Formats: sequence, C-alpha cells, structure tokens
Amino acid sequence: MVQAVLRVLSGASEGMRAAKVIERVREILPPTPAEEGVYETSGTDKYNKIVRFMTIAPVKAGWIVKSKGIWTITEDGHIALETYSAPAELMTEARKKYYAWLHSREVEPGEIDDVLPENVSSATLEEAEEQSWRDVSSFLAAMPPYEFQDLVAALLKAMGYHIAWVAPPGKDGGIDIIAHIDPLGAQGPRMKVQVKRRADRVGVVELRSFLAVISERDIGVYVSLGGFSSEAQALANQEQLRRLTLLDGELLFDLWIENLASMTAEDKLRMPLKPIYFLNLNPDAS
Repeated sequence: MVQAVLRVLSGASEGMRAAKVIERVREILPPTPAEEGVYETSGTDKYNKIVRFMTIAPVKAGWIVKSKGIWTITEDGHIALETYSAPAELMTEARKKYYAWLHSREVEPGEIDDVLPENVSSATLEEAEEQSWRDVSSFLAAMPPYEFQDLVAALLKAMGYHIAWVAPPGKDGGIDIIAHIDPLGAQGPRMKVQVKRRADRVGVVELRSFLAVISERDIGVYVSLGGFSSEAQALANQEQLRRLTLLDGELLFDLWIENLASMTAEDKLRMPLKPIYFLNLNPDAS
C-alpha cells in the first residue's frame, strides 16, 4: 500500500489531493474483504482510513509531505521507492525511520504497535484539516474580487503595516495596495501589492508585468489565491535587484491564523473562523 502511494505520487510533481491518491491506490490495490465497507463506530470508509494510517510512517520518514489535503513525494521518497523494490523492505525502512522519530520525542515504539487504524486520531485529524481547508478555499474563491483585496489589506494591517492606498474598482495600473512600515511612509521601503483572486495559477508573463512597476526601493508582494506556475516561482527565486514575495492561498490562510489576534473585530469577520480544540498528549510531535 505504501509502495502504491509513492508510485502514484511519483507521477505528480506538484502533488495530488489526498482523495485522488487514495482513489488511484484503490485501483492499483483493490481492498480485501477486511478492508471494504465502513467502521461501525464512526461510519468512516475503512480503506480511506487504512491508507491514511499506513502513510504515517512515510511522512515521519520524510518521504511524503502532507499540506492542506495535498500529498507530495519528496526527493527522499523518490530514492526510497527506487532503492527498496520489495514492499516489505520499503515498509521496514519506513518503520525504522518512524521509530527514530518516535525516539526523538521520547515515545516508545511498543506504545503504538497494537494501535488499530480506526483508533488513530492523527488520521482523523488529517481528514478534519483537509475538510477545513476545502471550506476555507471555497469561501475565498467565491469572495468578490474587491472584498478579497480588502481582506489582504486587513491582513497586512494586522501584521503591523500601515495601509496608504487600496485601489478602487476599475483599472489599477498593476498595483492594488500600497503599504508602509510607518504611518507617514517616511521610513524604509514601501510595499506594492498585486492581488489576484482566481483559481488558475499566475504565470511568468504576469509576474514580469508586476516586476516592471517595482523599483529597487520597493517591496513587491504578489498574492494569488490559485498559486503560481513553476516558471513564475523560478523567476521570483532568481530575482536579485528587487525584493519579491509570492503569496498563495495556503500561505495567506496561515498568515491570517498567525495574525488573527491582532485584527479588529470587523476585520476578523472578513474570514470568520471558529477554532476546534483537540487533546494533544504529545505537544512536541508534529
């Protein structure tokens, strides 16, 4: 099962949604009679939960990265897939690395040896986090463009920046928000922000257009809910004269959570969130 997950992910350089990974794995490795159906206590799909449980070790081994419902294979994951052709060898290596991770957190391997998949809270929490992100991303995607622009301005204000200008409806000349690090804009560089609330990724041509209005004395921030193409990311990484930050939907959400306490009650309502608390008996574990 782990080998099948890695093989599926090896063909997706930019990652794949968890549900799609599990669907592909189910096609490659059909469930046994014991893996079919749902758990009586929770009503959750057995195969889905088992796949998630079995990938805990590869994640701790550094072979897979899971972020907001997207699973991505790492370079170490590619190496492990090529090195250990036999499934048993692959899983043995994953468990070794998993136990090394447990030992670093003073958790004895024997404490988890007999845990059944349906009782693993981490797999359930993983699904809850994915559903949460789906709800948030859908909410942001449906938000009117200028409300999304105001949301970005609210985030920058909570981060300590002073908003000097927010573009009104109409042509903006490539700049949607201008911010400073002090109220008068007398100190340090100014920040120029371009905001795109759309599902597709911003490409290199659009990013070059934005760079054209950024001087060496400016800080450029490009916000794109749908993210950026690999070529656009490469251009941003290669840029040396101008300071440029790319902000996709996931990073925007993480920054919103991080700065939520500094927001006004009115700004918090731009993306209304309600925390749900889970018991964490191992706070050092990720």
